[in-house]
Amino acid sequence: MRCWWRISRKRRCQCRSDVQTRRSRSRASCDAALDVWREGLVDSLARSLDGAGPLRTVAPSTSIAKSSGRGDVTTAVSLGTSVGAGLVVFGELNPMGQDSVRARVAIADVANNKLQHNIDVMGDVTRIDALADSVSLQLLRALGSDGLAGGARLSSLGTSSVAALKAYLVGQQYYRRGLVDSSRRSFEEAVAADSLFSLSWRGVASVYIRTGRENMPEAKAALDRAIRLRRAGSPRDSLLLHGDSLRLAIGRRTPAANDAVSDVAEISALLATLEEATRRYPIDAELWMELADAGYHFGYLTNRPDRIVLREFEQAIALDSMMMLPYVHAQTLAVRTTKFRAAATYARRMATLGAPQVQPYYALLATVLDSAPVLSAIARAQLDTSQIPFTATVARELSAAPEATALSVTIAKLQLARLAKTPTIADAAAWARALTLIEAGAGGALTSPQTLTITDRAQLAAAGVLPVDTVLSEAAPYLERQPLMIGSMLSLFAGARNDGAVRTVARMFDSVDVAMRGQGNVSAAHRGELARAFDILARGDSVAALRAFLAVPMSTYGDVPCAPGTFARLLAYARRDAETARVLDRSWSSTRNLPSLAPLMLLRGELAERLNDKAAARDGLARAR
Repeated sequence: MRCWWRISRKRRCQCRSDVQTRRSRSRASCDAALDVWREGLVDSLARSLDGAGPLRTVAPSTSIAKSSGRGDVTTAVSLGTSVGAGLVVFGELNPMGQDSVRARVAIADVANNKLQHNIDVMGDVTRIDALADSVSLQLLRALGSDGLAGGARLSSLGTSSVAALKAYLVGQQYYRRGLVDSSRRSFEEAVAADSLFSLSWRGVASVYIRTGRENMPEAKAALDRAIRLRRAGSPRDSLLLHGDSLRLAIGRRTPAANDAVSDVAEISALLATLEEATRRYPIDAELWMELADAGYHFGYLTNRPDRIVLREFEQAIALDSMMMLPYVHAQTLAVRTTKFRAAATYARRMATLGAPQVQPYYALLATVLDSAPVLSAIARAQLDTSQIPFTATVARELSAAPEATALSVTIAKLQLARLAKTPTIADAAAWARALTLIEAGAGGALTSPQTLTITDRAQLAAAGVLPVDTVLSEAAPYLERQPLMIGSMLSLFAGARNDGAVRTVARMFDSVDVAMRGQGNVSAAHRGELARAFDILARGDSVAALRAFLAVPMSTYGDVPCAPGTFARLLAYARRDAETARVLDRSWSSTRNLPSLAPLMLLRGELAERLNDKAAARDGLARAR
C-alpha cells in the first residue's frame, strides 16, 4: 500500500506499502483475511495521517493507481520522485501463524535516496484496524523526531467496528472500478454493522449520485446521515463532506421567483469548495472527479463551459487511469465538443474497465466514434451485428453533437433497413420515431412523421419544422379528453391567441399542482403558474407575461428555465440581453437533443454578437446551422 502527503516545507511525503501475502496451506485462512487490506491500508493510513500537523496525504485512488506491486526502496523512491515527494513510506504486511500479522514499514528520504526509519508492528489478524493505528502513531513519532509532525494528532475514520471498516474498504475498491452494485452492497453492509459510520453513508450516497439517482429519497437520506454523523476527520474528508452538504442543499433548495436569471448560491459555493480542494490536493484523482462531476451536473447554471469540465475529468483520468467513473461523462463531453477521437479513446477504455454486460456497447461506440463524423465499413459491420438497444443508444449519443447529426441519421436508416428483414414491431416503431426526430434536428425531410406523438409534433411545430395550423388542429380532440397531453403546446396556443385552450390546460395543471403539493412535492407544483403566464401572453400583454414567467421557479421543470424559447424571446424583446443569454445557456441541457435547439442557438449567437462575446457567437451560430 502506498499513500503520499505534502508537508509545510513544500516537501511531499509519499507513503507506499505493498501488501505481499506469502501463501502457504497452513496459513491460507490468515492470508485470505489479509486480501482486502492490500488497498484497504491505503485508505486507512491516508485518512489517518492527512492533516496531522503539516502532513497532507495523496488520495488513496492516486496511490493505488500508480502502485507497481513492489515494496523495495528503489521502486518507492522512484515513485516518490515522479510526484515530487520529499519522503516515502513503504513496507509489507505478512501473516504470522494462524491469527497474527506483522507490518514492516520504512521511511525513506527521496532526495537523498536513503532510509531514515524502520517500523515493525505485530497485531491480531482480526484487528488490523488497531494495527493500522499503531503504524500511523509510530510513523508520526518517527516524523516528529525529524521535526516534521511534532504534536500532530491522528484523524479517525469514524468507526470502531472492524466489520464495518472492512466492508467500507471493500466498497471503496469496487467503487473505484465502477462496479456500482457491488460497492453499494458493501457500503450497506458497513452501515448495517455501524449505523454511525459517516464515510460509509457517504459511500451509499455516492453510488446513487454516480448512477443519476441523487434526487431519490434514499440518496438524500444517506447523504444527510453522512453529514450529520461526521466527526473530526481528515481535512480532505472534511472538504468532501462540506461539498456534500452543499450538493444536498442544491437538491433541497426552496423554489423561488427569478430563478432562471439569478445565481444559484449553493452551486457557486459547491464549485468553489471543490476547486479549493483540488488546489490543496492537486494530485488527488477523486477530488478532480468530484469537481468535474459537479460541473457536469450543475455547471450549466453557472455558465461553466463544457471544455472546462472535460479538462477536469481528463485531470482525474491522468491521475488514475484505472478509475472507471471519470470516463463516463468525459466521453459524453468529448462528443458534445466534437472531440470524436478522444471520445473513442474513453469509450474503448470503458469497454476494458466496465462490467461484462456493458463492454460490447462501449466497444461499438468506440468503433463508431473512430469513424465519426462519417461511417466506416468496419463501424457499419459492427452495427449490423450489435444489439438493437445498443445501436439506438449510440445514435442518441451522437445526436448531442450537431456535427454528428448526419451520422446519427445514417445509423437510424441502416437499423430500420435491418429491422425490415427481421421485423420487431416495438423496435421498428421506436427507431422510426428516433430517425424522424433526428432528421428534424438536422433540418431535413421527415421519413416517418406519422410515428411522432402529439408532444413530438408540438416541438417540431414550435421549431418551424411542421405547420403550426396543422398541429393545432390535431390537438383539438385532446383539449376535451386529455389536456395534459398537450401541455407542451402552450406556446403554440398563445401564439395563435387561443387563450381558451391555454386556460383549459391551466385548469388541468392546477389540479396536478394541488395533488403534487399534497404529496409534499412543492418544487414541481408550479405548472399552473406557467400556464397562466402563457394565458397573459395569449391576450397580448408581453410585459406582464414576462413578469409572470420570471415568477415561475426554475425547479418546476427540473432546474432548467420553463418554456425557454418563449421566455428567452420575451427577454430579448425587452432588451435584457445578458439575462436572455443566461436563460438560453441554462436551457442547453434540456434542449440539446431537440429540434428546437437550432432556433435557440441562433438567438444565442445573435445575442453573443451584441454582447461582443465572439467565442459564444461562433459557437451559437455554428450550432444553429
